[in-house]
Amino acid sequence: MLLQDDLSLITPLLENTSVIVVTYNNKYQMEKLFKFNLCGNIEHFTGLAFTRNLEGHPDSFNRCRPVNGLSGVCFAVKSGSYRKLGGFDENFFLYMEDVEFSWRILSRGLKILYVPTAVVCHDYKLDVNPEKIYYLETGRYMILRKYMSWKEYLILAPSLIMSEVLTWGYSILIGGVKFKLKAVKDGLTVDVEKEESSNLEKSSNLLKSLDWEIPEEQLHYSFIDTAVKRFANFVYWLNYKIFMGRKDL
Repeated sequence: MLLQDDLSLITPLLENTSVIVVTYNNKYQMEKLFKFNLCGNIEHFTGLAFTRNLEGHPDSFNRCRPVNGLSGVCFAVKSGSYRKLGGFDENFFLYMEDVEFSWRILSRGLKILYVPTAVVCHDYKLDVNPEKIYYLETGRYMILRKYMSWKEYLILAPSLIMSEVLTWGYSILIGGVKFKLKAVKDGLTVDVEKEESSNLEKSSNLLKSLDWEIPEEQLHYSFIDTAVKRFANFVYWLNYKIFMGRKDL
């Protein structure tokens, strides 16, 4: 792995006090052409996470911009800010710790900035194997339990159920049912330190910072899964719009 132009990753932290974390431009080489692996992450309001701008052209994401997810592979944050935020949650053994950290940053009203001139180059291919399903889903359940109330579970039930349909379907497709079952058991029973309401401006402010749409092209197998994802995105959009339109948040 190679990090190019280290100062590009640090400079925004010195110049902008509203930026708490800077994430990087991750490229990989394929057929002698550089393509994006990720430009920060996509954080979905049901706890799912995806790579932003996967295999996109460099020109499509060539300016600094706020994003709602960092990648734990490489990011910059001031040590004082990191300690104040509490660092990574040690209850997350593997995967999703960066997703939880992103949610915590956003819940405090802070910003994550993508910097295109801070580049990491390495070979990587998106792959979610059965065992990885366990860690991803366990972490997702823990995040939802940490940041959402029962009231929010009820209001967002259509979207949460839709994400269960997608994750169960993918688990069945790749032979990961036993790992998904174990994730349900562990993710819903492991001790989770609830994020106190005093640490959140409002749950609606956190959700405003998260994405409602999932990328249809990632982990793609056939026209059937594309159709299911499109339907899921409709459910997400409608449920999200209803939730954000409530006046009693």
